Amino acid sequence: MFSFLIVSAVLLTYTRAQLSNETELLNVSSSCPDTICDYISLHKLSSLLSLRATVTFSNHYTAHGTAAQQAQWIVDPHREIIGWNAGAFAPQYVQLDLNQKHTIYCIRLHVEQCPPGETIHHILVGADKNHLEMVREFNFTTLRGDRLVHTFIPPYDNVRYIQIKTLQSPSWVAWINVQVYGASMKHSFNISYIFITLFALITKYFH
Repeated sequence: MFSFLIVSAVLLTYTRAQLSNETELLNVSSSCPDTICDYISLHKLSSLLSLRATVTFSNHYTAHGTAAQQAQWIVDPHREIIGWNAGAFAPQYVQLDLNQKHTIYCIRLHVEQCPPGETIHHILVGADKNHLEMVREFNFTTLRGDRLVHTFIPPYDNVRYIQIKTLQSPSWVAWINVQVYGASMKHSFNISYIFITLFALITKYFH
Protein backbone atom coordinates (compact mmCIF):
# COMPACT_ATOMS: atom_id res chain seq x y z
CA MET A 1 0.00 0.00 0.00
CA PHE A 2 2.83 2.37 0.89
CA SER A 3 4.56 1.64 -2.42
CA PHE A 4 1.33 2.31 -4.28
CA LEU A 5 1.02 5.71 -2.61
CA ILE A 6 4.60 6.61 -3.51
CA VAL A 7 4.07 5.62 -7.16
CA SER A 8 0.78 7.50 -7.21
CA ALA A 9 2.41 10.60 -5.77
CA VAL A 10 5.10 10.55 -8.47
CA LEU A 11 2.49 10.07 -11.19
CA LEU A 12 0.35 12.84 -9.74
CA THR A 13 3.25 15.28 -9.61
CA TYR A 14 4.08 14.58 -13.24
CA THR A 15 0.46 14.63 -14.37
CA ARG A 16 -0.35 17.82 -12.53
CA ALA A 17 2.54 19.56 -14.28
CA GLN A 18 1.32 18.28 -17.64
CA LEU A 19 -2.32 19.19 -17.06
CA SER A 20 -1.98 22.24 -14.85
CA ASN A 21 -4.57 24.33 -16.64
CA GLU A 22 -6.54 21.68 -18.53
CA THR A 23 -10.00 20.41 -17.65
CA GLU A 24 -11.94 17.43 -18.87
CA LEU A 25 -15.56 18.45 -19.30
CA LEU A 26 -18.14 15.78 -18.56
CA ASN A 27 -21.79 16.72 -18.95
CA VAL A 28 -25.24 15.36 -19.53
CA SER A 29 -24.71 14.95 -23.27
CA SER A 30 -21.41 13.09 -23.11
CA SER A 31 -20.96 9.35 -23.47
CA CYS A 32 -19.89 9.08 -19.82
CA PRO A 33 -22.10 11.70 -18.13
CA ASP A 34 -20.88 11.84 -14.56
CA THR A 35 -19.22 8.53 -13.77
CA ILE A 36 -16.43 10.15 -11.79
CA CYS A 37 -18.68 12.54 -9.88
CA ASP A 38 -21.17 9.74 -9.18
CA TYR A 39 -18.39 7.46 -7.94
CA ILE A 40 -17.01 10.15 -5.64
CA SER A 41 -20.42 10.95 -4.14
CA LEU A 42 -21.64 7.34 -3.94
CA HIS A 43 -18.55 6.14 -2.09
CA LYS A 44 -18.22 9.33 -0.03
CA LEU A 45 -14.69 9.98 -1.24
CA SER A 46 -14.97 13.73 -0.71
CA SER A 47 -16.98 16.35 1.13
CA LEU A 48 -20.16 17.92 -0.20
CA LEU A 49 -18.82 21.44 0.19
CA SER A 50 -21.99 23.14 -0.99
CA LEU A 51 -23.85 22.02 2.14
CA ARG A 52 -21.92 24.55 4.24
CA ALA A 53 -21.77 27.31 1.63
CA THR A 54 -23.15 30.80 2.01
CA VAL A 55 -25.46 31.37 -0.96
CA THR A 56 -26.29 34.66 -2.67
CA PHE A 57 -28.10 35.35 -5.92
CA SER A 58 -28.94 38.11 -8.33
CA ASN A 59 -32.65 37.99 -7.57
CA HIS A 60 -35.26 35.71 -6.01
CA TYR A 61 -38.97 35.11 -6.55
CA THR A 62 -40.61 36.07 -3.27
CA ALA A 63 -43.74 34.00 -3.97
CA HIS A 64 -41.55 30.88 -3.95
CA GLY A 65 -39.97 31.58 -0.57
CA THR A 66 -37.72 33.94 1.34
CA ALA A 67 -34.12 34.55 0.29
CA ALA A 68 -32.93 32.55 3.32
CA GLN A 69 -35.18 29.59 2.44
CA GLN A 70 -34.09 29.50 -1.19
CA ALA A 71 -30.43 29.79 -0.17
CA GLN A 72 -30.91 26.68 1.97
CA TRP A 73 -33.00 24.74 -0.55
CA ILE A 74 -30.63 25.14 -3.47
CA VAL A 75 -27.79 23.33 -1.66
CA ASP A 76 -30.01 20.49 -0.43
CA PRO A 77 -28.77 17.43 -2.41
CA HIS A 78 -32.10 15.63 -1.84
CA ARG A 79 -34.19 18.45 -3.24
CA GLU A 80 -36.48 17.35 -6.10
CA ILE A 81 -38.45 20.56 -6.64
CA ILE A 82 -37.33 24.13 -7.27
CA GLY A 83 -34.61 25.23 -4.88
CA TRP A 84 -34.01 28.74 -6.17
CA ASN A 85 -36.16 30.73 -8.58
CA ALA A 86 -34.93 34.10 -9.81
CA GLY A 87 -38.42 35.14 -10.80
CA ALA A 88 -36.91 36.75 -13.89
CA PHE A 89 -35.27 35.94 -17.20
CA ALA A 90 -31.53 35.82 -17.90
CA PRO A 91 -29.02 37.11 -17.13
CA GLN A 92 -29.15 35.84 -13.53
CA TYR A 93 -26.68 34.13 -11.22
CA VAL A 94 -26.40 32.13 -8.03
CA GLN A 95 -23.13 32.23 -6.11
CA LEU A 96 -21.68 29.95 -3.43
CA ASP A 97 -19.13 31.15 -0.90
CA LEU A 98 -17.33 28.11 0.55
CA ASN A 99 -16.03 30.37 3.37
CA GLN A 100 -12.43 29.28 2.83
CA LYS A 101 -10.27 28.05 -0.05
CA HIS A 102 -10.84 24.47 -1.19
CA THR A 103 -9.80 22.01 -3.86
CA ILE A 104 -12.89 21.15 -5.89
CA TYR A 105 -13.45 17.91 -7.79
CA CYS A 106 -16.81 18.32 -9.50
CA ILE A 107 -19.95 20.41 -9.72
CA ARG A 108 -23.47 19.13 -10.46
CA LEU A 109 -26.37 21.37 -11.44
CA HIS A 110 -29.92 19.99 -11.29
CA VAL A 111 -31.98 21.83 -13.91
CA GLU A 112 -35.37 23.43 -13.29
CA GLN A 113 -36.72 24.78 -16.56
CA CYS A 114 -40.07 25.04 -18.35
CA PRO A 115 -40.33 25.10 -21.31
CA PRO A 116 -37.31 23.14 -22.61
CA GLY A 117 -35.00 25.03 -24.91
CA GLU A 118 -31.56 26.38 -25.68
CA THR A 119 -29.68 27.61 -22.62
CA ILE A 120 -26.28 29.08 -21.90
CA HIS A 121 -24.80 28.69 -18.42
CA HIS A 122 -21.30 29.66 -17.27
CA ILE A 123 -19.47 28.26 -14.25
CA LEU A 124 -17.00 30.73 -12.76
CA VAL A 125 -14.66 29.97 -9.86
CA GLY A 126 -11.92 31.69 -7.90
CA ALA A 127 -10.42 32.74 -4.59
CA ASP A 128 -11.61 36.35 -4.98
CA LYS A 129 -15.26 37.03 -5.81
CA ASN A 130 -14.21 40.06 -7.85
CA HIS A 131 -11.84 38.04 -10.05
CA LEU A 132 -13.58 34.83 -11.08
CA GLU A 133 -12.44 32.62 -13.96
CA MET A 134 -14.88 30.93 -16.30
CA VAL A 135 -14.10 27.21 -16.36
CA ARG A 136 -17.12 25.84 -18.20
CA GLU A 137 -19.83 26.88 -20.61
CA PHE A 138 -22.95 24.74 -21.08
CA ASN A 139 -24.56 25.68 -24.37
CA PHE A 140 -27.24 23.28 -25.62
CA THR A 141 -30.88 22.27 -25.21
CA THR A 142 -31.86 21.51 -21.62
CA LEU A 143 -35.06 20.58 -19.80
CA ARG A 144 -36.30 20.07 -16.27
CA GLY A 145 -34.52 17.20 -14.52
CA ASP A 146 -31.29 17.36 -16.53
CA ARG A 147 -28.06 17.29 -14.57
CA LEU A 148 -25.19 19.36 -15.89
CA VAL A 149 -21.84 18.11 -14.62
CA HIS A 150 -18.36 19.59 -14.67
CA THR A 151 -15.50 17.40 -13.41
CA PHE A 152 -12.17 19.12 -12.82
CA ILE A 153 -9.26 17.09 -14.18
CA PRO A 154 -6.93 17.64 -12.43
CA PRO A 155 -8.81 18.89 -9.33
CA TYR A 156 -8.95 22.68 -9.11
CA ASP A 157 -7.18 24.38 -6.19
CA ASN A 158 -7.69 27.68 -4.35
CA VAL A 159 -11.44 27.98 -4.90
CA ARG A 160 -13.62 29.84 -2.45
CA TYR A 161 -16.33 31.27 -4.72
CA ILE A 162 -18.39 29.46 -7.33
CA GLN A 163 -20.83 31.35 -9.51
CA ILE A 164 -23.34 29.79 -11.89
CA LYS A 165 -24.39 32.48 -14.33
CA THR A 166 -27.21 31.99 -16.83
CA LEU A 167 -26.97 34.10 -19.97
CA GLN A 168 -29.80 32.57 -21.98
CA SER A 169 -32.92 30.55 -21.13
CA PRO A 170 -36.49 30.32 -22.47
CA SER A 171 -37.83 30.39 -18.90
CA TRP A 172 -37.19 32.24 -15.68
CA VAL A 173 -33.83 31.19 -14.32
CA ALA A 174 -34.07 28.52 -11.61
CA TRP A 175 -32.25 25.47 -10.26
CA ILE A 176 -33.43 22.49 -8.23
CA ASN A 177 -30.06 22.16 -6.51
CA VAL A 178 -26.34 22.77 -6.86
CA GLN A 179 -23.76 20.29 -5.56
CA VAL A 180 -20.05 20.96 -5.17
CA TYR A 181 -17.65 18.15 -4.15
CA GLY A 182 -14.11 18.65 -2.95
CA ALA A 183 -11.82 18.96 0.06
CA SER A 184 -10.13 21.61 2.16
CA MET A 185 -6.72 22.60 0.85
CA LYS A 186 -4.88 20.85 3.68
CA HIS A 187 -6.75 17.58 3.02
CA SER A 188 -6.96 17.83 -0.78
CA PHE A 189 -4.39 15.08 -1.49
CA ASN A 190 -6.63 12.09 -0.85
CA ILE A 191 -8.00 9.05 -2.66
CA SER A 192 -10.37 11.20 -4.75
CA TYR A 193 -7.47 13.33 -5.89
CA ILE A 194 -5.53 10.20 -6.85
CA PHE A 195 -8.53 8.69 -8.63
CA ILE A 196 -9.33 11.79 -10.68
CA THR A 197 -5.76 12.68 -11.61
CA LEU A 198 -4.81 9.14 -12.61
CA PHE A 199 -7.95 9.06 -14.74
CA ALA A 200 -6.67 12.21 -16.41
CA LEU A 201 -3.32 10.55 -17.09
CA ILE A 202 -4.97 7.52 -18.66
CA THR A 203 -7.37 9.68 -20.70
CA LYS A 204 -4.63 11.97 -21.99
CA TYR A 205 -2.12 9.33 -23.04
CA PHE A 206 -4.21 6.30 -24.00
CA HIS A 207 -7.01 7.84 -26.05
